Amino acid sequence: MRAVKSARTKFDYVLVDFPFGNRHNSLASLINLTVYIKTPLDLLLARQILRDYSTSKLTDILDWLKTYIRIARPIFLTNEQFVSSSADLILDGSSSLPSKVDFVLKTLQRDKF
Repeated sequence: MRAVKSARTKFDYVLVDFPFGNRHNSLASLINLTVYIKTPLDLLLARQILRDYSTSKLTDILDWLKTYIRIARPIFLTNEQFVSSSADLILDGSSSLPSKVDFVLKTLQRDKF
């Protein structure tokens, strides 16, 4: 909280990567625009396996996949609905980074945040 408040006095825009968006009671009053990047869960899972398990044994990957199906996926689905339902912008997480950045910048310029 202190860091966000301090940054707001120094910069025109402060970007915060936070899993609860404006649903977090303490941060909500400090947020002008909430952007949710909606990425298909299969793409998120593939990216995570490539990032975190590229040198792992197959049994470690299979153990994570079992945990993902049983525990993690339902949590991700619930969080997605919880956060995206109050987001100001929802971006396609499978689109390119430049197109996502361009869309947000155009929104900021248009709406004068």
